[in-house]
Amino acid sequence: MLPQALGLAPDLTVAENVALPLRLGGSRDDIGERVAELLEIFGVGGLSGRYPGEVSFGPQQLGGVILVAAPNP
Repeated sequence: MLPQALGLAPDLTVAENVALPLRLGGSRDDIGERVAELLEIFGVGGLSGRYPGEVSFGPQQLGGVILVAAPNP
């Protein structure tokens, strides 16, 4: 079960939210490619340019999960 507060920054797009832990972790390896790959794996690639407030709660939950998965290979 996921908490209701997902930690997504409302002023960043879905893709920017997913990229954030990669950038903060110092990753220099094709962040854009990794973000696109993760969004496609989780089936929300079409939402990459939207903001969290523009998507329903289900994709927001997936965004929270992807944030955790992003830094891992």
